[in-house]
Amino acid sequence: MAMLVAALTAAIIRRRFGGALVMIAALVLGAGLAGTAAWRLFAAEHHPLATLPAGSYVNAEVKLKDDPKALPKSNFGGARVTVPAELRWFRAAGKVFSGGGSVAVFAPADGWSQLLPGQRVELRGVIAPGTQGALTIAAIRVNGPPVRAQPAPAIQRWAAALRHRLGDAAGQALSPEAAGLLPAMVVGDTTHLSPELTALFRTVGLSHLCVVSGANVTIIIGAVLLCARGLAIHPWIGIVCAAVALAMFVVVARPSPSVLRAAVMGGIGLVGLASGRRKHAVPALCTAIILLLAVNPGLAVDYGFALSVIATFGLVLLAPSWADWLIARGASRAVAEAVAVAGAAFVVTLPVLVALSGSVSTVSVAANLLVGIVVAPITVIGAVVAVLASVWFPAAVLVAKLAAPMLWWLLQVAHRGADVPGAAISVPQGLLSSVLAVAAVLAVIVGLRLRPVRRGVAAALVGAMLVAIPLWTVRTGWHTLAADRIAELSVGRATIDTVSDGSAQLHLVLGEEEFLAERAVAAVVAAVRAGSSAPDDLPVTRLRAGDASASELAELLSPSLFAEDRVVVLEAAAEAGKDAVALIESAAASPPDGVVLVVLHTGGGRAKALAGSLQKLGAQVHDCAKISKASERVDFVRAEFRAAGVRVSVDVVQAVLEAVGSDLRELAAACSQLAADTGGKVDVASVHRYYSGKAEVSGFDVAELAVVGDHSAALEALRWAQLRGVPPVLLADALADSVHTIARVGSAGRGDPFRLASRLGMPPWKVKKAQAQMSGWTPDSIGQAMQVVAELNADVKGVAADADYAVERAVRGVVGLHGRHKR
Repeated sequence: MAMLVAALTAAIIRRRFGGALVMIAALVLGAGLAGTAAWRLFAAEHHPLATLPAGSYVNAEVKLKDDPKALPKSNFGGARVTVPAELRWFRAAGKVFSGGGSVAVFAPADGWSQLLPGQRVELRGVIAPGTQGALTIAAIRVNGPPVRAQPAPAIQRWAAALRHRLGDAAGQALSPEAAGLLPAMVVGDTTHLSPELTALFRTVGLSHLCVVSGANVTIIIGAVLLCARGLAIHPWIGIVCAAVALAMFVVVARPSPSVLRAAVMGGIGLVGLASGRRKHAVPALCTAIILLLAVNPGLAVDYGFALSVIATFGLVLLAPSWADWLIARGASRAVAEAVAVAGAAFVVTLPVLVALSGSVSTVSVAANLLVGIVVAPITVIGAVVAVLASVWFPAAVLVAKLAAPMLWWLLQVAHRGADVPGAAISVPQGLLSSVLAVAAVLAVIVGLRLRPVRRGVAAALVGAMLVAIPLWTVRTGWHTLAADRIAELSVGRATIDTVSDGSAQLHLVLGEEEFLAERAVAAVVAAVRAGSSAPDDLPVTRLRAGDASASELAELLSPSLFAEDRVVVLEAAAEAGKDAVALIESAAASPPDGVVLVVLHTGGGRAKALAGSLQKLGAQVHDCAKISKASERVDFVRAEFRAAGVRVSVDVVQAVLEAVGSDLRELAAACSQLAADTGGKVDVASVHRYYSGKAEVSGFDVAELAVVGDHSAALEALRWAQLRGVPPVLLADALADSVHTIARVGSAGRGDPFRLASRLGMPPWKVKKAQAQMSGWTPDSIGQAMQVVAELNADVKGVAADADYAVERAVRGVVGLHGRHKR
């Protein structure tokens, strides 16, 4: 309250006493905010939970503050989520401590992904190492479902049902990409967005459309006020309706700090633009920032908050004057305002984006201009669909179809923009890059005020377009041989530069991606054979440098009497000893005549410095860094198809990844086979025809097909699961879980899945799925199925001689008991 009084006092005394007292009030206010933040930081650092060493086991009760968010997929441990929570109490070393504080929970997706904000959850986990944020007292890693979960508040269950029905309506009315995009644009629900589409939007600078922001609030409130004015409703009633719409939107989009911030700033922006009094928008915005920081000091170190504040200031301070400047030079008001808004938002947020992501989208302004006309209609249609879906679902599906052309346009802009050469430029992250970005922005703004500079920039842009557009249009058939070869080996961030220089005697294969390293070595050997007089007799010697003795290396790297061509491949160089490293560096400094030395190094290990030494000696580096990001696998698949002379859509790339998995060797083989077997005409249907049902088949996939009576699909999925090494015990547990779930839900009767979920202690999605699977089951048949899975449980634990056959027999038995058995 003292800070609020100081802010109001400063505003009042400004006119009477001038700027001196205003400055004093601002300093007092800043000191108060800094003091509050410092106190909370001190409390977080000295919280009893924060003082526990990493690895300590705790039991705790937390209150979830947001929806669980999926973490990037890992090769180990399955899907996981993270969720911020408020600590209620915890028990460690036999003592119970009570008190609040923010914690970050990392848990398996199974059992956690469907929890809702506001739920109180009891968990058992271990304190994870590392810091999670300035005001987060600890991170807790959980390896199982919650010990106990209380029902979510009624308002959150209603919001979850509304979001779920919005997703269902979009799924029935739109294509998969568009169906995932509509909920993201309306309420920030990104659960249906693929990682590839998310990466695509980030590349072209459209990722802000999938996050709830002030623009969403402005569009919703503006649409309500416009309808009220069109219906000649009294202004006060219109304001009340707008307030109700805003409250409903905040609840549905989740009242997290980011959404509340968007609501406050969106309302301020709407007031400033609607009243036409821009000079009042800045004080109002400053007041909102002060209030938000006073309530939640953690926002001061939140990148999302910084971007929101900076973007709003840019729209309020820069966009109007830029629009006026363009209008004065002959541009129409609509075009001028669109360009000014997109340009101002890009310019003011560029330093923060550079510091945060280390990437700059060169097509961001153009992409936002092209999609700007459809953003508001999509948001309004999505809001109408969300409301209708809760009262009249068929009408909601019909309305959702109205957004299809606009979503198609938005997706086309994203796909085409990402294909532009240099659509995203990587720059170093950190404060220095941010400062340089600020300097560059200021230099451009000042320079463009000079007519010669403007003309020069315009000429450069026209010239760049004249070169870039033809290249973009015909690049699939206009590569030189060298460009084709480089594209063949391009794998996102790892571009293996292997080929054209067959005369190089020293090669460094740097990175942990085994498949890329093998490909790099094969390319070097092929290049040497191409220049050899006796390619069939070329000796290739492979030796693990980490296991070899110094004498073995000395003999291998010594000059030959006849100086014949040979290739020496030293593997595991990162683990080489001191003497071996010295020999390798000596041979690399002056390679024997006719010897091509290839050193495989992971970049780490005890001989980490060897990689740097070889680079200084002029080694040709083949970057084989580990590919772990989804966007990098997308780039790899695209490059594989491009190397085969085939151009494919993003849908095809996604279908290949979903069908084949993440193994690069299998992905490369699949791309090659598809290109050869389809004559270069690869589409989604051909991918499904060749690879349907192959990747990541789990026991739950088999069980879901069995309980709906799909005989052939269940057995096919079972074969894939067994080939991929899924243990029979897990297959049996999944089948038993599905049968028991149908039995429990069936005995509870029909009803609202959210209410039944609370009564049965199940996630709502699981209840809804079981309700759909109950068709075709009777009490007698479900009883027999439970007997089948009970016998299977004993069989896979040692009773049966062949556990795999026992699982297959049980799957056939469950399918046979289903009323709609398909043969």
